[in-house]
Amino acid sequence: MKRNSICAKCALLVLLFFNTALHAQDKHKDTTSNKQPPPENGKKHKTAVINSRVQQVQATKHKKDISFKPGKSAMVSQRKGDLPRKTIPSLTDVHSKEVVTEFPCNANATIILENVMRQVNILTSGNNKVKLVTTVYYQGDPALTDKEWLNKLEISISGNANNVVVTSGNFQNPGSKANTQLNVTKSKPDTVFNSIAIFDSLGNRLNRKSSVNRNIVLYVPAGVKLDIESKYADVILENNIGEVKVRLTNGGLTMMDVNKLTVTSVYGNIYAANLGQAEVTLTNGRLKAKNISILNLNSKNSTIDLDKINELKMISQADQFEIEEAKSISGRKNYGDLRLTTLNGSLDLAGVNADMRIRSISPSVSLIKMDNQYADLRLPVGTLKNYVVAFEGTGGNVYAPFEKFVTTEGSFKSSVGNTNDKPTVFQLKCNNCSVDFK
Repeated sequence: MKRNSICAKCALLVLLFFNTALHAQDKHKDTTSNKQPPPENGKKHKTAVINSRVQQVQATKHKKDISFKPGKSAMVSQRKGDLPRKTIPSLTDVHSKEVVTEFPCNANATIILENVMRQVNILTSGNNKVKLVTTVYYQGDPALTDKEWLNKLEISISGNANNVVVTSGNFQNPGSKANTQLNVTKSKPDTVFNSIAIFDSLGNRLNRKSSVNRNIVLYVPAGVKLDIESKYADVILENNIGEVKVRLTNGGLTMMDVNKLTVTSVYGNIYAANLGQAEVTLTNGRLKAKNISILNLNSKNSTIDLDKINELKMISQADQFEIEEAKSISGRKNYGDLRLTTLNGSLDLAGVNADMRIRSISPSVSLIKMDNQYADLRLPVGTLKNYVVAFEGTGGNVYAPFEKFVTTEGSFKSSVGNTNDKPTVFQLKCNNCSVDFK
C-alpha cells in the first residue's frame, strides 16, 4: 500500500514537469510570432539591417523637425526645401554717371593714396589741385549728389595743401598714414572685387559683379611726391614723376620715368621705363625696367628683367635674372640664376647654388670676382686680349682655352696677353662647380 502511494506521487511529478515544458514552448512561440522570418541569403539581411540603422539615424537627426518622415522621397523634399530664396534684381537698364571731386594743394605737395581693389590711373596736370574722376552705375533715378555717391563708393579726399589724402575702398588699416593723420578707423570691408557695384533706384548697393572693371582717374600737379599703398589692384602712372614711394600687395605698378623710387612689394609686378635711383624690396613678384641708374635690390623668389643698368647691388634669394647690359653688379645671390648678355664694368658676387652665365665680357671690364659653390659658371674670354685668372676650388670641372698653371690641388693661375695694360682680372673661388671660359 505504501509502495503504491509513492509511485502515484512520482507519476504526478512527471506529469507536472511535462505540462510546464509545453507551456514554456507555447509562450516562446507567441513572443516570436511577430518577427520577420530570416532572409534566404546573408546579403539581403545585411542590406535590411543597414537601411534600418540609416532610418534610425535620420529620425534622430531630424527629430526636431516635425515634418520629417524617413524615406527617400522625404529626404529629397527636405533637401530641396520650401525656404524662400532671395530675389536677385535684374541688371537691365543700367545707367552710368561720371562723378568728380577736387581738392586744392601746393605744387610740390605729398599725395597719399590708399587704395583697395580699384585700378587707379594717375596723370599730371598744370593745376595746383587734386582732381578725382570715377564712374557710378545705377538703376532708376537715385538723384544723389556727387558727394553722396563718393560716400557710397567709399572714396574720399581730405588733408591740407601740403598733404592730400586720397582713400579708395575700405582700407581697414588703423596704422596707415591716412587713418593716422585723419584719426579714422573703418570697420566693414568692401566686398566687390575687381568689378563695379550696381546701385538700385534708392542708392542701395546690389552687390553684383560686372565685366566692367571699376577704376579711378587721379590728376595731380607735376611736381608732387606720391606715397601709395595699394592692395589687390593696379596703379598706373601715365606721366613722369619725381619721387614715388609704393607699398604693393597682390597688384601691379606701371610707371613711366621716376627719378627716385622706393618700393616694397609682395606678390606684385612692377613695370618701369627709366628709373634714376631705386630701392626695391620684392617678394614673389616681378620687376621689369628699361633703364636704371642705381638699383638697390632685396628680392626673394622673383623675376628680374632689365634692359640696361648702371649699378646693381643685390641681396637675392632664389631669383631669376635676365639682364641685357650691366656696368656694375655686386652683392650676394643664393640659388636661382643670373643671365647677362653684356658686362661692361665689374661683377662681384658671393653666394651658394647660384648659376651665372655671361654671354659677352667687354674688354673694359676690370674685375670679375665670385665666391660660390655647387654652381654652373659661364665666363667666355673670347673677346678679351689681356686678362688674368686666379681660381680656387675642388670637386668641379674647368674648361678653358688657356694654359693653366696649377698651384695646389684644384687651384690654378693663368695670364694671357699684356698684363700691364689694364687686364681683366678673374678672382674665382668655387667648390663643386662647373666653370666654362670658352
